[in-house]
Amino acid sequence: MRLLLIILMVLTGLVSAQWSKISDIDVGPNGKMAAINGVVYVYGDDVLRSTDNGDTWVEINSEFSDDLYYLHAHNNKLFAIIGINNVYLSEDNGYTWTQKGSVTLTGGNGAILSLYSDGDLLYALSNRASIFKSANEGADWEEILINADGITNPIPVDLAVAGDLMVAAIATTGIVMSTDGGSTWNVKNPAIALSQVAKFNNEIYGSGLGLFKLDSSNEWLDWNAGIPVVGGFSYTVKSVTVVENKMYAAVNSLFNGYIYNSDVNGENWAETTTGLPDYITSTSLQFITYSDGELFTYMYGIESFAPGFTGIYKTQIGASTSVESDLSGLPQKYSLEQNYPNPFNPATKIRFNLPMKSDIRLTVFDMLGRVVDVIASGEYQAGYHEVDFSGEQLSSGLYIYNLSGKGDDGEIINISAKMILMK
Repeated sequence: MRLLLIILMVLTGLVSAQWSKISDIDVGPNGKMAAINGVVYVYGDDVLRSTDNGDTWVEINSEFSDDLYYLHAHNNKLFAIIGINNVYLSEDNGYTWTQKGSVTLTGGNGAILSLYSDGDLLYALSNRASIFKSANEGADWEEILINADGITNPIPVDLAVAGDLMVAAIATTGIVMSTDGGSTWNVKNPAIALSQVAKFNNEIYGSGLGLFKLDSSNEWLDWNAGIPVVGGFSYTVKSVTVVENKMYAAVNSLFNGYIYNSDVNGENWAETTTGLPDYITSTSLQFITYSDGELFTYMYGIESFAPGFTGIYKTQIGASTSVESDLSGLPQKYSLEQNYPNPFNPATKIRFNLPMKSDIRLTVFDMLGRVVDVIASGEYQAGYHEVDFSGEQLSSGLYIYNLSGKGDDGEIINISAKMILMK
């Protein structure tokens, strides 16, 4: 059976989403948004929190001992970069914080810009030549130097990690890549240097003049279907963000800006900008977030050029399905979804979701308990997975499919569901 790793569609009605401005809050040109378990944050020059899906906002600057630079959900906990290198942890959605550790910045390694996840590993990106890795939720950090040939004093601006594959966006250089966990690095751009990277379900994407995806040979593929092209070049993709298992891209032409979304692993894009101002200036890596069936985005515009532009915008897109995920884009629990279509003839799709790396087996049984097929087996990374199953050689009837195994957290997985083959 052919295994397809795709970004699953867990929200509805995105293409026709109607945005409305809900607040004139101004947190400056570098404003970001984040949300976890129904609590929404907008932060930049100030930090504000909403517990009622954006109806009211409370300024909470005094809750932090220094400037808040970044929020990131990891293992269903909220992490923050406070000051230039201090890592704080909240286990109650951001209401109380404890210092988890500090990243030791040596050799003029500036400040920590942002945090990233790869399974249980946490990564911190500095604005000099270093990436830092933690295997214990930020208590201790291992430094990884970006030492690609021909690059002096690299300034990283973004990072994506999938196992030993590390891809960093470097100011003025574009993409540098390591396939051995950061031991060696090489410059790896398509025809035009890229400026940002993102990870979806362990696949790496890069953006700049258009959107690109790394294939299995670590070569960049054009991945722009649906994004406008002018004069032979795609619009500039200024930022790509993962929200609720969808990809969102802030796309700019010379004079206008748009938000595009994709729910099929970036293979096709659709505009979802109705109700937003014509000129979108947002460039933040966290320009959009999701909470309780609604999308939020922070937009910033210079008042003399875009009066009344700056603020928070929201759109209703419907609640998520039973698939639960956090800001890292990973499921919060093990789950096995109903096959689709059901009933089916002869092919159907089965989806399963893993909050962390797991050794699993996906088996189909007939009603006598006999094994019909094993359609997935082995070690799978955390994420959303889908397999194709064909009943072409089977008789019509009721079948059971079972996801079994063990996660890296030691949790035993044993989930079953029924499906009907109707010929």
